Amino acid sequence: MTVREAAKRIGVSPSLIYALCQEGVIPHARHGRPGKRGSIRITEGAVEAYMAASKRAERQPAPLVLKHIIVR
Repeated sequence: MTVREAAKRIGVSPSLIYALCQEGVIPHARHGRPGKRGSIRITEGAVEAYMAASKRAERQPAPLVLKHIIVR
């Protein structure tokens, strides 16, 4: 898929996808002539792996501690 398609799939801007590709966070292939920019292609698996790695683990809420209340 293209950078725009990947951005739409993840729900972010294309510029973020370009940055993630440049940083090596999202694996990609660049197609084109040597010495030219070419075009970036990202596999569905790479997008799925990025989304899975980006999910936050569900956290248990911290116990409620009320230090300012005095019970008599």
